[in-house]
This record gives sequence, C-alpha cells and structure tokens, in this order.
Amino acid sequence: MSAMPDPSDSGLAERVGPWTRRSRRLAYDNPWISIWHDDVVRPDGSPGIYGVVHFANLAVGAVVLDDDDRVLLVGQHRYTLDAYSWEIPEGGVPAGESALEGARRELREETGVEADGWRELARFHLSNSVSDEAGVLFAARATSHGVPTPEPSEDLAIRWLPFEDALAMIVDGRITDAMTIMGLQRVALDGPTSPRPTEGNRSMSQLHVLRVFVGPDGRGGNPLGVFLDGAAIPSDRRQAVAHDLGFSETVFVDDAAEGAIRIFTPGAELPFAGHPTVGTGWLFRETGAPATTLRPRAGEVPFRHDMERTWIRARPEWVHRFRREQLPTAAAVDAFVGPALGEPGIYVWAWLDEAAGIVRARYFPTDLLIAEDEATGAAAVVMGGLLGRPITIRQGVGSEILVRPQADGAVEIGGRVEPVETREYTLPQ
Repeated sequence: MSAMPDPSDSGLAERVGPWTRRSRRLAYDNPWISIWHDDVVRPDGSPGIYGVVHFANLAVGAVVLDDDDRVLLVGQHRYTLDAYSWEIPEGGVPAGESALEGARRELREETGVEADGWRELARFHLSNSVSDEAGVLFAARATSHGVPTPEPSEDLAIRWLPFEDALAMIVDGRITDAMTIMGLQRVALDGPTSPRPTEGNRSMSQLHVLRVFVGPDGRGGNPLGVFLDGAAIPSDRRQAVAHDLGFSETVFVDDAAEGAIRIFTPGAELPFAGHPTVGTGWLFRETGAPATTLRPRAGEVPFRHDMERTWIRARPEWVHRFRREQLPTAAAVDAFVGPALGEPGIYVWAWLDEAAGIVRARYFPTDLLIAEDEATGAAAVVMGGLLGRPITIRQGVGSEILVRPQADGAVEIGGRVEPVETREYTLPQ
C-alpha cells in the first residue's frame, strides 16, 4: 500500500467525502504502521477528531488445497490477542511486489508449499472505521512440499485437514481470523473441488484472467483472457472462444518459448493490441515463461518490467485504423455517448493537464463489437506517436496508461497488471 497523503504542512482544509479534515499530525510511526491524528469537521458540521491507522503493506492470504481437498492451515500465537490462532497462510506485501507474488512468497516461506492454479477470491478492507488496511485473498492447488523458512518472529505449526473440518472450526469458534473466515467461506460458495483436465481431453483448457492498466488506487484495469496452452485450441475455434468469453481481447499463446501469440476480439483477430501484450508479458514473468519478446502477427514486441509496471514497445503503424476526436474538455469526454454496436468506433480525448501531459480518454470500438473499452493500449501507442511527448492517459472508470515515445518512432507503453482468476475453460461445441 502507498503512503497516505500528509497535509499537515499545507495548512489547508481537505474534503474527505462529507467530512472536512482541518489538520493532520503523525502520532506514531514504525515500519509497519502509521497513526494519524486528524482534526475534522463531521458531516453534521460539528468539530471532532479522527484517528487513522495506516498500514504500509497490503495483506494477502491463500486458501490452498491438496489433491484430496484438504486445506492448509498455519498455527501461531498472536501477540496482540495473547491467544493461539489457526489461519490460512497470510502475510504482508510491500510496495513494488504484486499481490500474487506476495501470496506465493508467504506460502513458500511459512509452509514450504508451492502451488499453481492461482485465482483471486476477493478484495477487502479490515476494520475500515479506524484503519485503511486492505487485502487480497487467493485460492490455489498445492503441487509440492519443501522446507519452510519462517521469519524470526514466527513460531509456526502446519496442519492439513479436511475442508469441512475447517468450516466446522469457524462455527465452533476455533478459527476467528477474519481473512481465514472470508477465504474459507468464499471457497465454500464455489465448492472446494475445481475441475481438472484429463489426459487427452483437449476440450478443456486453462484460462488466466487479468486486469491490465489498473489505476494507482486499484480501480479500472481492462479484463484480459490468456490461454498459455493456446496451441491446444484449434485456430478455427479461437474466434468462437473469444466471442464466448466476451473480453475486449483474448490471447492464445502458441509458443511460450518463442513468444508467439494470437489476439482476438469478440468479432475479429487483431495483428497487434496493447493491453493483451502488456498482460501477456506480465503473465510470462509470473509463470516463468522464457520469452522476453512477444510475436503477434504485426511483429516483434519486446517487453520489460519495473517495480510497478509491465512495459511493451510497439509501432503506431501496427494499430488498426480508428477515428479519433479531440474534445474541448475532460467533462465533454465523460459525457460523450458512444455509437451503437456495429457502427464505426471512435476514440475521444481531451487534456486534463496539458502542461503535465495528462489526458482523459474513452474508446468505443463498436465496429469490433465492443461497446466501450476500459483501457486501450493500442490507442495509447497511436497517441504517443501523434503527440510525440510522454503522456499519462486516464481512461475508463480508473485505468492508467503511461506512454513514452522513442527516438526511432516506436512507442513504449506501461501499466499495472493484477490477476483475477485462473480457471478451467470448456471449449464451446
């Protein structure tokens, strides 16, 4: 989690919904938490105070099942409660590490277990009346067991038990940890057993669902489907699969070692698209795929990663033609009504802050049978070539795309990627 803004030196009141924060001072600070003391005006206009506990790290937890559908629990004495607690593997994720990376690391450190089939279960806030602590829950399937490497502050016990027994521990009060209760109950809603493909059954494939170009506050992000085993899906069935899934784009990886991919919208195949290449580049790193260059039909797309984002490098001339219109204000962009499905699409944009290079944009690719695209990397590549300067595009409900034109005419775009789920997908007949 990023640091909270500190207005204590500004001397200016700040609106926080129906509240007004008149001043803020840091009452306590350590590497894990900060406590702010705020002087406020309450929604009814009366003066008051508010204490806020800010957490430096994002909380993560994982419901991990084995092949017998037993669930992995970790036991430890909790200092704050002076009580023993049975929990799913949990921990904190610092800035610069993704939630999925952190969950995998915590699982490995606390239990020595490796897992696959990761899918996101839920996002949540804990004690939101006094704290901004946020977290993400995952589910996964154990694949191997190694040696735990817990932190010095952790004296852990590890236990596998039937899933129904873990639910019974919630009912009788032996499990009280909020993340564990949320995670187990969420899996119980789905059923702990997930379908697995059988040998020789090519009608089932594993689908990774991501959000690409997630905004700094966690909003937005364009959903993307990726089949890492795309070569198992016949070419003549891929358009039907993309239409069935309904994502703005779906990626089929034909060769992970070479980076060979194909990109489909619900209505057509594209030679290049931005958010599919950014998302697939991120997924290659997460799954250990060896390629560092993607090869859609348009050409070679190198990708790289920094602490926050995945970046790809592409050329504006690869992008399919689309109408662009600059509007006078960002408010006009927000109020714009897009065409009907099947009609020619349009990309509308305006400067939010021209000096700072911040653009507000929306894209309606109705000719590709998409009503509105949440975040459009290909259009960002075109905008980078058109404007010839670094820009930040804020698109959709909260997505963010960073654009960096290069000296050779190529354009680099980057954004945050978050996993949503990994699940088995049965091909339509």
